Amino acid sequence: MFLAASESRWLRERAVKVPFVRRAVRKFMPGETIDDALTASRELGVGTVLTRLGENLKSAGEAEGVARHYLEVLDRVAAEKLDVEISVKLTQLGLDFSREECERHLHELAERARSHGNWLWVDMESTAYTDVTLDIYRRLTHMTDVAEIGALREEVRDRFGVVPDPARNFFATALLRVLGGASDIESVLVRGNEARITFREHAVPRMKGISAAFHEVQFQAEVRRAHPLSLKLTRLGGAEMLDGLVRALMTLRPT
Repeated sequence: MFLAASESRWLRERAVKVPFVRRAVRKFMPGETIDDALTASRELGVGTVLTRLGENLKSAGEAEGVARHYLEVLDRVAAEKLDVEISVKLTQLGLDFSREECERHLHELAERARSHGNWLWVDMESTAYTDVTLDIYRRLTHMTDVAEIGALREEVRDRFGVVPDPARNFFATALLRVLGGASDIESVLVRGNEARITFREHAVPRMKGISAAFHEVQFQAEVRRAHPLSLKLTRLGGAEMLDGLVRALMTLRPT
């Protein structure tokens, strides 16, 4: 019943006009304009996340309007130096009409948020949108710079404290992708305390340097194929597998 109500356009347009409803939700929904939201954020005196209610739009034009609305919010938050972030729903950005246009809007918002030193959050909607939301998120977060990934990881730690294992593994995997590409590594497969690294066909890796790098993190390297080079790595101790791979590849990357 509640899910059906949340998706009702009729109810969404009329409920907010009923006085007792407005009073009941004012703590969480301070108003319907940007000014209302920013005023409430100032009064709270703490960091806040703002989202515009409503999803499953009727046209691509509405999605364009939502994107422009959020761009204005980001600009005003930066200009007024407020501790405010935004959270968007992909259906608000036109996911039901065009995935390509949705990604374009999301990318524009992410770039604007980054230019202001801000964050962009993506809401998880109903289960029908879970897989596509995660897929778009992964595609748009393919950072290509080691320092950028490291800075984001540190910012997450500063904001939220100890980084949980899934998030730590996410950062390690992102670093492996970038470092592996710089070292001409085609693929990395990790299973427990073992890993398989395969270099690209044209790669000319130096085994002496490779062996030294993995020895430093207490990994044993065994050649499984000479060309293209394929190595089996076994963790003997020291760092966890993903962390050890990152540390070793950091020493191998071209300067």
